Amino acid sequence: MKDLVIGAIGDYQFEQIQNWVNSLNKCGFKGDKILISYNSNKELIAELRTNDIEVYEISTDAKGQVVDKFITNSAQVNASNAHLLVHNVRFFHMWQVLCQLRSEGRTFNRMIHTDVRDIIFQNNPSDWLDMNMTSEIVSPSESVEYWNEPWNRDNFRRSFGDITFMNLAKDMLVSNVGSFAANVDTGIDLCLHLYLLTVGQWHSDQPAFNIIVNTVYKDRTQWAGTKEYWAAQIGALIEARPKLGDTILEPAPIMNDDGYVVNEDGNVFPILHQYERVPGWYDKLTEKYSS
Repeated sequence: MKDLVIGAIGDYQFEQIQNWVNSLNKCGFKGDKILISYNSNKELIAELRTNDIEVYEISTDAKGQVVDKFITNSAQVNASNAHLLVHNVRFFHMWQVLCQLRSEGRTFNRMIHTDVRDIIFQNNPSDWLDMNMTSEIVSPSESVEYWNEPWNRDNFRRSFGDITFMNLAKDMLVSNVGSFAANVDTGIDLCLHLYLLTVGQWHSDQPAFNIIVNTVYKDRTQWAGTKEYWAAQIGALIEARPKLGDTILEPAPIMNDDGYVVNEDGNVFPILHQYERVPGWYDKLTEKYSS
C-alpha cells in the first residue's frame, strides 16, 4: 500500500506554499498527496491539482453548518468562533476525508501529516519510515522541556490550565504537531481525538497532540529528535537557542555544503519545519526548489 502526505491550507497564494509542493514532487515520494483547503482561491486550487495534489475544499464546520470564512489568524479567535480556527478544525476534516476514502476502499499504509507554508521535504519521508519506524506514531521532538520553552508553556496553560500543566506537561519534551507520522488507521483516530480536545479552544492543537501522545497513545508512540533525524524543528533548535541556551537538549541542525540540513552525524532530515526562521536559508532553499 502507498503512503499519504496530508496537510491543510488557508488564505495562501501559490508562492507561499510552492516549496512544499515542489520539494514533495522532487524528493521521490511515490504516495498520494492531499490538502484540506479553507478559503482558497480557484487559481491556487487549479495549480495544486496540476501538481497531482488532491484538494478537498471545505465549506462546513464539524456540525455540518455552512461557513462563509474559516479563521486562519488565531488573534481573531474568541469564544463564539473558536470552532472555525483552521489550526484546530483541520483535524476534524482530515478525519472526515480519510474516513470517506476508507469507506470507498482506498487504503494507505502510513500517513504523514505536515504543516504546509513552512515545510520542505529534503528526502522521501517514506524511506525514513521504512528504515526507522518502530511504533504506530512518530512524534517529532523539539528537544526542550515544556517548562523551559515560554511559547509552548504559555500555550498549554492557556488551553488546558495550570493543574493539567503541572501534573502532566511541565517535564515533558515538547512534540511538534506539524510533522508527525502514523500508521493510517491510528492516524485517522488520532486526528479525531486531536479535534475533540481542541473544540472551543484557542490555538490548542499542539498541546492537545502532546497530551495524547503522552497518555492514551504513549505505548504506541516513538519520539524522534535530531539524533533520529525525522523532522528538524528549526524554530526551537536554532531560532530559540540564543534565549533558551542549554535547556535545548540536542545540537542544532546545520546546512552542509550541498545545501542539505543535517544533524550532528551528517544525516539528512527528510523534513524541515520552520526553515524560513534562519537568515539566508529561505532564499537558498527557495532557489533550490523553485521549480
